[in-house]
Amino acid sequence: MPVFVLPKMEIKGILEKIRQREPKKEFLFALEIDHELVKSAIWGIMDNEVKVMAIGDTFPWEKEEELVQAVDMTLSSVVQKFSPQQELVEPNKVVLGLPMDWVEQNKIILEKSQLIRKISKQLELNPIGFVLIGEAIIHYLKTNEGVPPTAIIVGLEIKRLTVSLVKLGKIIGTQYVKRSGNLGSDLYEGLTRFADQEVFPARILVYGKERGKDKLEEARQELMNYSWPKEMVNFLHLPKVEILASDFDIQAIALAGGKEISQGRAQSFSVVKEEVGEEKEKEEKATDEGVAEMGFIEGKDITQEAKPLVEKEEPPPKPKISKQKLMTYFTLLPAKIKSRIRFNLPKFKVKFNFSSRLAIIGGILLALLVILTGSAVAYWWYAPKAKVTLYIKTMTLDENFLVRLDPSVQSIDKEKLILPAQKQEVTVNGGKTVATTGIKLVGEPAKGTVTIYNRTTNEKTFNAGTEIVGPNALKFSLDDKVTIASKSASSDYTEVPGKSSTNATALKIGPEGNLASATEFTIANFAKSDFVAKNDSAFTDGSSREVQAVSKKDQDKLVEDLTNELKKKAIEELKAKIDSQYKPIEESVTTKITEKVFSQDIDTETNEVSLKMKMKISALSYSEDDFTQMIQNQVNQSVPAGFEYKTEESETNFTLKEIAKDGVAIFTVRYKVKLISKLDLDIIRKNLSGKYLDIGRSYLESLPEVDSADFEITPTLPIKINTFPRIVKNIKIEVVVK
Repeated sequence: MPVFVLPKMEIKGILEKIRQREPKKEFLFALEIDHELVKSAIWGIMDNEVKVMAIGDTFPWEKEEELVQAVDMTLSSVVQKFSPQQELVEPNKVVLGLPMDWVEQNKIILEKSQLIRKISKQLELNPIGFVLIGEAIIHYLKTNEGVPPTAIIVGLEIKRLTVSLVKLGKIIGTQYVKRSGNLGSDLYEGLTRFADQEVFPARILVYGKERGKDKLEEARQELMNYSWPKEMVNFLHLPKVEILASDFDIQAIALAGGKEISQGRAQSFSVVKEEVGEEKEKEEKATDEGVAEMGFIEGKDITQEAKPLVEKEEPPPKPKISKQKLMTYFTLLPAKIKSRIRFNLPKFKVKFNFSSRLAIIGGILLALLVILTGSAVAYWWYAPKAKVTLYIKTMTLDENFLVRLDPSVQSIDKEKLILPAQKQEVTVNGGKTVATTGIKLVGEPAKGTVTIYNRTTNEKTFNAGTEIVGPNALKFSLDDKVTIASKSASSDYTEVPGKSSTNATALKIGPEGNLASATEFTIANFAKSDFVAKNDSAFTDGSSREVQAVSKKDQDKLVEDLTNELKKKAIEELKAKIDSQYKPIEESVTTKITEKVFSQDIDTETNEVSLKMKMKISALSYSEDDFTQMIQNQVNQSVPAGFEYKTEESETNFTLKEIAKDGVAIFTVRYKVKLISKLDLDIIRKNLSGKYLDIGRSYLESLPEVDSADFEITPTLPIKINTFPRIVKNIKIEVVVK
């Protein structure tokens, strides 16, 4: 049932307004006082039937001084919800619903009785009877279903569970279990306390008491999905889980109390007191005469015959010890203790016969047994220690941000991700020598003499450098300019081509140009039918060999390596130059080569090459504190609930996106950090304290932050009493990040 915070309103003020109306029907309050919450309802008897007219809001309480205010607020809320058209008889009469542990032997215990009396006096209420919350719920179930229920009834409170075992309409027992993070484990722990039960009912009824929370369906699903351990809890089959309405309990209290009143009965208020002797016992017995089996008074006006809330108690008489008993106790004391007691005893003689000696020996043995038992219990309570290792879950947060480094601003802008920057420049120079890796072919080209034949009718001149092509596409060039006459006719009228000789040299070095005599060559782009060349003698002197030389790759690599070295040197100088609070960004470094001199040109035959270079280097720097603040502001918006991270374990990478004309550098910043689950170790220790090992393991593994858990308990005790230490400080927890 949702809870609404009402403005402070005294119930007495509301009742004053109600009293001004002419009453027609009598209505009463039903007030449920549970360990943590209070609820209320207004009900009445109409046509011999109990009808609940309105249900008030639920309010929490922890301390007794808060209970009066909580009751006042819930009664105020139910009066406000009641129809203003109803005519009310002063509803100061109230039937109370109380938890099981507030009542002993059908009597409210003294402490709680005084508390109820205080509430009644301050709010002008007249309690006319009470019902136990558990019994009222069972009665309501029996009325609705027609048969006495057999089930496990679970009340969800804020800090604990109320677990009642019911068989054929009778409460076998009720256990209160402190809540942890696992509802199934908590219920299992409560059921294990019913050690004498061989088989448990396979029906679980859940009703909610939590203020402002509607988690009944979630609780039902959690219990249905819970894997019940086979030890100590046995069901005939997988239990069925049902949920009851959130106002089920207060309805049950109103209807159960109303039924008794409609039949002329009410459960009287009486107080559990200490026994002070046979006479007092007789007085209490006489007072309870005429009360029925459940404490209802028959045939009397319950508003007049109800017992007072608290009975006046006589102080108990001081116990008297006879001298003979005092002497007997004294003789049982050890000698060391006797010697320290200084008081005068009357002089009398004690005769020790066999029976008295046997009694003394029995007393000593009993004392030893008590000491040994106490020591064993103390050892079981204080000695156990536990070492728990929790392997917690982690996740990686990888975020990218666009950050602007602006030398013109003076302060950080977290929203726009702008950092103030400093720009620094340095000039550095240096040299570097590396071995050459280039390969160069050196040698001599082949040379020879060719005769060019002209088969055209025109004279032809070929300039020096004209290419002629031999076999295998070997190219040669004419060394000199040559003119060849046109063809002519011989005496027998046959054609005689014009011819002329000249020197030719191969275009490439190597022995491939050494051709045999009578080799034909084509000339330039002319056809052989027009011009052709032949060598009358072989081409010779062609030779080649490979040597190490400077390549372009050698020069480029030398520039790159020397640039990187000078850049590192410049960054170190920048670090020494800038403010200690600032950090240079290597990705923002810009270089400008102002001087570059190589010792050898490309293709020069040599084993090494050197470079001397001068550079101007500039870089942007930023404040690490400013950057951390800005990134944390961004990252905190992305960190899921229940996780935290450590800045020192983060990883940051800068990638320069662009540098604007105004000197603003825009970077893509990648921020990578490992997120760690938050754990409240104090709460975990408290929840583990005193738990059986299986229950403790289930609890640890149910924690959403924990991936797995190990524990070691020393010393090892028998399984029936082997639990986690009951002393919280004896539980040591180590957190390991996977």
